[in-house]
Amino acid sequence: MTFILRTLSLISAFLMVVCFVMPIMMLGYGTSPIRDAIASVIIIAIAVLAMRCTKWLWRKRRFWTEIKSLSEVSAFGCLLLLSPVVAFLEQRTSGVVKGAIQIAFVLIAVSVYFFVQRYGRTKRASVVESSRGTSLPTIGASQKTVLPISPGSQVVEQHNEMSISLDLYCKVYVNGNVNYISLAKLISVILGGKIEMRSVHGPYFTADVFVNEHANMMADPDDFVEWPLYLEIEPDDENIDPQLYINSLASFISALRTNGLRVVTACHFEEELNALILNHKV
Repeated sequence: MTFILRTLSLISAFLMVVCFVMPIMMLGYGTSPIRDAIASVIIIAIAVLAMRCTKWLWRKRRFWTEIKSLSEVSAFGCLLLLSPVVAFLEQRTSGVVKGAIQIAFVLIAVSVYFFVQRYGRTKRASVVESSRGTSLPTIGASQKTVLPISPGSQVVEQHNEMSISLDLYCKVYVNGNVNYISLAKLISVILGGKIEMRSVHGPYFTADVFVNEHANMMADPDDFVEWPLYLEIEPDDENIDPQLYINSLASFISALRTNGLRVVTACHFEEELNALILNHKV
């Protein structure tokens, strides 16, 4: 997956350079100054979008877990898919029809961007509503609680009825009286693992700590996507028993909440995971 995303990122970077160079090459060769100026603005906007997609594809292991990155990559992908069709139609049309095709080309991409934004916000709102009313303890730094991360301890045995996705990646949004460094140290204590750069290695998975670049301290406290920190968690062993991984992750999330942090998970198996966490005896 990483190789594919990095390859797509390099392709996006190449297209970005092409789009930035095109307005310069158009100077003196257009049909009218006004039309050339409008085309240059649109091409430069596409170049900026390509630049942002290059960053998302290179830095984000799961760019589709955030509304902003997903909407931008979707809009850019729409432009790439429609480009051959538009080029084909432009060769067979002229005048007003040709201009209408070009305008429709841009409007479709913009529509895709806002559609993904709206869909993402709607889904996020439903998750926020389901998480309202959850009371979490407020525990000071000197009162940190550590839970043993053992797959079979203190977890209600409901996994026989579960349908676990094979994609075990999990994104965890975190809010509370912690910063990047203190959160990494707390995770290290909970997992009993060591810290390497932004990664904390545990017995069953690795948690990577990130500062949320979309954080907004003035936002709704329940809007978890704008919380200051988040984790990206994946199992160290691709062949790990999914149930073993889910149970240990439930213990880990419960430990974070016991230490006074607000935590919201985003993953394919979040319903199964939340069911285990709710029944977890802390």
